[in-house]
Amino acid sequence: MKSLALFLSLLGLYWGIQIPLSQHMAQKPVTEQVGFIAHPQLLRFSSADHKQAAGALLSVKALMYFGTLVEEANTGILIPVDYDGLYRLLSTASALDPYNMDTYYFSQAILAWQPEYLPRVVELLKRGMEYRDWDWMLPFWAGFDSANFLKDYDAAATYYSKAAQLSGAELFARLTSRYLYESNQTDLAISYLEAMLKGSMKSAIRQTFERRLDSLKKMKLIEDAIAAFSLREGRGPKTLQELINRGDLSSVPEDPYGGAFYLDDLGKPRSSEIFNPPERRKL
Repeated sequence: MKSLALFLSLLGLYWGIQIPLSQHMAQKPVTEQVGFIAHPQLLRFSSADHKQAAGALLSVKALMYFGTLVEEANTGILIPVDYDGLYRLLSTASALDPYNMDTYYFSQAILAWQPEYLPRVVELLKRGMEYRDWDWMLPFWAGFDSANFLKDYDAAATYYSKAAQLSGAELFARLTSRYLYESNQTDLAISYLEAMLKGSMKSAIRQTFERRLDSLKKMKLIEDAIAAFSLREGRGPKTLQELINRGDLSSVPEDPYGGAFYLDDLGKPRSSEIFNPPERRKL
């Protein structure tokens, strides 16, 4: 009898702990359910010849986790996203199978829009470029992130140049020249477009390059005038007209895009018709 009473007491104590604990775990936020992820090296060793499958499973886990949160949000239940857990999943998946495109696509679609994760997303894309060296999408995404979010125009030019080489797309070539200019490398942007122009066979693309090249050469003419003015006056000019008045520029060049050149708030020459809002012009 004593043994039975002891057993029943222990059973009651077990259920007295287990039921509240189960209820507590069921109510825990989804963000805590991403869970522990072993170190990539350990997973690579333990998965042996099944690294691709293991990487794919982690990518699917990330997708299912995020999909669950989206479904909850559709019902009015807003649960914070465990972005750190998502990154660990995707980074580990990439380490196991660096050829899996889903990993990079999901990282770019979700994590790239979170400022604190942007540098890590770019690093993840760079890892993918080392393996998927035929894929123009990865340098395109890295270029987009670098230019629009990180404001690293030098890196953006490098990535867009790689995307242009892999895809042959005229758009990426134009973006390369733009961000070389944004990173104050106008001479390099001109040289790049001249090289692209030599290798272009299609008339429409050649015309696009020629007009962009014409614009950059005229901006370089203004930049040289600004440099001469600044060296002599000890300050930058406020307007293009000031350069003309001081004899550093004979006249304002004609904008091949049909707009007008001007100096922005930082004294950098711009075109009112290409990438720049007209309301900022100072003629």
